[in-house]
Amino acid sequence: MKKIIYLFVLVCVLPCVIIFAACKKSAKPQKQQLIEINTEGVELSIVEFAYDGTEKEVSVLDGSLPNYVEVESLSGDVKATNVGTYTVRVNLKYVGEDANKYAAIPTLEFVWEIIKSDFNISSENVALVQNQFQYSSSSNRTVSVNTELLPENVQVKGISGTSTAKIVGNYTVTVELEYVGEDKDNYNPIPTFELNWSIIPYEISINATALQLKTNTLQYNGEDQQVEFNENGFSVIPNNVSINITGTTQKNAGNYTAIITLEYIGETPENYRLNTTTIKRSWSITKADLTVTANDVEIAAGTEEPEGAGFVCTGFIGDDNESVIDGDAEYDFGEYSVEAQVGDTFVVSVSGLRAQNYTITYQTGTATVVEAEQPQEQEQE
Repeated sequence: MKKIIYLFVLVCVLPCVIIFAACKKSAKPQKQQLIEINTEGVELSIVEFAYDGTEKEVSVLDGSLPNYVEVESLSGDVKATNVGTYTVRVNLKYVGEDANKYAAIPTLEFVWEIIKSDFNISSENVALVQNQFQYSSSSNRTVSVNTELLPENVQVKGISGTSTAKIVGNYTVTVELEYVGEDKDNYNPIPTFELNWSIIPYEISINATALQLKTNTLQYNGEDQQVEFNENGFSVIPNNVSINITGTTQKNAGNYTAIITLEYIGETPENYRLNTTTIKRSWSITKADLTVTANDVEIAAGTEEPEGAGFVCTGFIGDDNESVIDGDAEYDFGEYSVEAQVGDTFVVSVSGLRAQNYTITYQTGTATVVEAEQPQEQEQE
């Protein structure tokens, strides 16, 4: 009998209990699922700063937050001054009236940084103590940086290139600087500077005023003539300087220039220069005197236009003669007229001549009126 009862319970009662329990469970209300807010567009206003010694602070970019979402708090590396990479945590909250429908917004993390700055230094602040030297046969020349011009906390780290030399030439050094202030790790290395310098030839000074001509004026004499320099003047010229003299010999009257050309001929001439290499002195040969005298002539009475009288020259030098005279002689018979009477005399002057080597002085002649020759009658046959 008991077995029958148990069987009845298993077959009839237990399924009813299971069905009842299931119905009770399905009647319980389900919990509502919350909405997640999309924060992919949220970003910082600035994520990279250049170091300038002041404190930097980050914030969320206005306009990047979803609607009804605001910043609740910032934590982590919100502020910094020195170069580095930082992380800031942003806590957001939804402030709409239906906030109960939205899930809590997870904390956002953003990375931002302060990068190194270039140290501002002008080329005017980087210079050599001396950038030009005169050649010295006994010592080298060495350049150094003028540290007084450098900004505070900047020092010379190194100098390369040609910083020491002896012979004449143009040279270049490369200067490497470094900033050694307390915040030195916040700056990029300072770029190198290239500076030029030179060694110029040693100047040999010659007193040119001591070199003068013994005389600077000669007179034409028909032969080559030469001017000479005062011998004492050459004492100012060193032994390793050559002397070349030109332009001191001429024959004809005129203005000339005597030239002394100097050249250094010692060892390593590229390391020396003369303060003057050319000395010029003016000189001249003046014209000799020549007298041109109109000839005395006779004019036949009644002559309308007397012909040329001719002239004679006195004062020629050497082999010179009338062939050195240029120009056409012009004659003037003064007050002569066709009505002049036999026995009248008139002054004859000559002009229009020139000569390269002579200054011409004119002398007059005399024209005398004489009886005109009578034409001879032909004999009758």
